[in-house]
Parts: sequence; C-alpha cells; structure tokens
Amino acid sequence: MIKIETDFNVKDDLSILNKNYVACIGFFDGIHKYHKKIILKTKKLAKKFNYGWTIITFSKKISNFILNRDEYLYKSHIRYDFFEKEYNPDFLIEIQVNKKTILVDKDEFCNFLFNILHIRKIVIGEDFKFGHNKKGSIDDLNNFFGKNNIFVYKRNKKVSSSLIKDYLKKGCIRKINKILGDKFRITITYVKKTNKYFISSTSIKIKDGWYLILINNIKTKVFLKNNYILNQNATLVAFFYFLINIYIIWYNKKVFLHCLDQTLKSLLCIYI
Repeated sequence: MIKIETDFNVKDDLSILNKNYVACIGFFDGIHKYHKKIILKTKKLAKKFNYGWTIITFSKKISNFILNRDEYLYKSHIRYDFFEKEYNPDFLIEIQVNKKTILVDKDEFCNFLFNILHIRKIVIGEDFKFGHNKKGSIDDLNNFFGKNNIFVYKRNKKVSSSLIKDYLKKGCIRKINKILGDKFRITITYVKKTNKYFISSTSIKIKDGWYLILINNIKTKVFLKNNYILNQNATLVAFFYFLINIYIIWYNKKVFLHCLDQTLKSLLCIYI
C-alpha cells in the first residue's frame, strides 16, 4: 500500500497512478461493519474489472476541522495500519483538509478524481456528500461517472461511528463490538513524566473502572481513569517491558491488549 497526500493540486506529480482505479471514499473512523463492506466491495470490483484500487480518505474529519475540534475513535496511523494489513489496497490517498481544500466545489472534486487520480468506479455510503458546503451528492457522481459506475451502500442507522463514541463513553463494550463486527482496538503509551500508561489512540474518554489484565495467563488488576492506568504493580510493569501478548478483562468484559513493539506502544482490543 502506497500512501499519497494531496490537496487537489493538479500540478502534483501523480504519474504513479498509471491505470484505472476503483475507489471507496470516506473517513472510516472506527472501521465498523459498514465501512468494511464498502472497502471489500471496492477490492472485489477492482479484481472483477482488472483495475487498481484505492481508499480515499481525509487527513481530518471535515466537521472537526470546521468546528476546530479533535474528536476521533482512532488516530490515522491506526486506521491506515489496519487498511494495509487487512485489505492492502494499491494506494491510500489522503486528501489534506485545510482552508483551501474545503472550498473545492463538487465539479472540481469530480474532475480531480477522474482526470488526476484516474478513478473510474466509486463505492460509497448513501449519506456521502462532497465539495464546498457539501453540495455534491450521489446524483452528481452518477451524472459525472455514470450510474453504473457508482455503487452505493444503504446506511444502517444502528451502525455508525457516532454510536461507537457514545457507547465507549458509557462503557457499552458489547454494543461496540456488535457494531464493529470485531474487537475495539486502541494503543497505549508509557508517559515517562507521570510514570503511567495512557490510552493514546482515541480522543474519547473510556468509562473509568477496574480492569483485570491477563499477561500470559497471569492476572493483575489495574484501574482506568481519564484513560490513564493509575495503579501499576510489579507484575504489570515487568510484563509490559518483556512480553508480547497481554490480555485484559474488565468486569465481565474481556479486553485484549497486544503490544505493538517493545517501546511500550501496545494494541488494545476491548471485547466481550
């Protein structure tokens, strides 16, 4: 997977995009079941038509940029790592969200996709809007690319990133995993200044509470508050340094933690 950053500059050298492509477009925060269906459909269409395929996403959620807030379920690098490991698209195209790009109108958007990125088929959710003030719609894509080249997934109101955020704040892990169709993953980082571990992959505050961590089948309790692990016993500290596989249970809910590397960055999967 090759990552490309663009701000709709038609003078950028994107000659690496040298064939026709199928693209799915979205921010894909949370990477839930609905997102996965869209991504898999894109990959299947590329194979069927012998096209390349790409995921087109954004450096920030546009609403967050406009409202000057930073709210996300997953940091970009976590989403991108997941895309590469699970789906391995030819390209990941990240549109830079800034004062210039949010002014790009719907026609410029379509022209850039077609003429610069060589997108010929698009897979999206039915609520997808694009261009300045969200004036671009699915009808505009149909008119520009042809109706047979636009594949639209109907939105399931019970599956959304917003719901996941709400459930995470309430500690409703079972409901989160049902939406995801998988385990919720986050990263924790050791904060040297405070000598504590902090959940760094999400801006959402996870419900405070006691956690039971299983490290190679050895159990140890930790308390999570404001996304910090407050109590650190000798077992926890020792195993964070030396072991790869760490498992966590929260109340009657199981939380799986898997170290990404030995620099104390870890992948946390919460599930029941």
